Amino acid sequence: MRILKTMLLMAVLNTAVGAQSYREGAFILEDIGARNLGVGGAMTALANDIGALYTNPAGLSSVDQYTSFLEIGNSHAEDQWAAVSFAIPIQKRATLALGYRGFRTNSQSGVSRLTNSGTYRNFGQPLEEDDSVLEIAFGRFVRSDLSVGAGFKYLRFHASSLSVPFERSTSYYGNLGVRYNSAIKGIVLGARVDNIGTKVQGPPSTRLPLTTSVGLSWGRLRSTAHYVVLSADLVKIEDQSLGFKAGAEYWFANLMAIRAGYNGVDSKRPGYPYQGQWSMGMSLSFRGTLFDFVAIPSPENTKVSGSLRMTFGEGRKSRRNKKR
Repeated sequence: MRILKTMLLMAVLNTAVGAQSYREGAFILEDIGARNLGVGGAMTALANDIGALYTNPAGLSSVDQYTSFLEIGNSHAEDQWAAVSFAIPIQKRATLALGYRGFRTNSQSGVSRLTNSGTYRNFGQPLEEDDSVLEIAFGRFVRSDLSVGAGFKYLRFHASSLSVPFERSTSYYGNLGVRYNSAIKGIVLGARVDNIGTKVQGPPSTRLPLTTSVGLSWGRLRSTAHYVVLSADLVKIEDQSLGFKAGAEYWFANLMAIRAGYNGVDSKRPGYPYQGQWSMGMSLSFRGTLFDFVAIPSPENTKVSGSLRMTFGEGRKSRRNKKR
């Protein structure tokens, strides 16, 4: 009888541990890039810089110079992440990007963290987690107004807690994207599919959800020095209801930008820890160097992210003009 009770107790504990431990790699569901976060994640159509590696790979086709990217961020739970990437124009109409991002949890207990099922859960015990992602993406113009892209990412994690001494998981995921500059001036359409892939090693329930997004952006040059752009996305995450993202940014003389965003997708996730769905950000640009900053308020700890983008060398168009 005592043996039976022990076995039942172990089964209950294993079930509880399994329910709490499945957040491995969940940070890949978080938006990367201070500009991306600043417009609420509505980047499916707006993506036109190296940040397209993390949003819509088709937007990489607009990157015609060597570009580097570095980001450091801190979440509401004081988890920390970093991302670094590099974009290389390799053909007259194509750009290749390579990137790495890593994530480490704050090991304190009692904080709400995003799980890989897309919900926020309070972890009652200390959690040590170290995730990393290697990714590569390719964007190409198939004609002057239409670009396509594809990306591949390799996800690896190590996690441990009081009840789970060590867990390891390895996954491969891909994403596809398309971006179209319509004949109507200033309007861009985009679509993408993320997390196409499978779990190679680790618990099958840690598989990331297939996500589909369609987006629209509209920009207008108000004068020779000022530019405004609006963007919006519709997002479907597997069996969850349709979500909405929107953002706006305003550029002053290509030197400074302010932006605001609304993320209606995250707000639908149970246990969402932020104060509403709003984000605010800004950019400063100087001689090919661009600094982006964003803040998302939370009663626990405001989520902040800063990124640095730098361009090198002549652009593709300049090189073509010289050859002529």
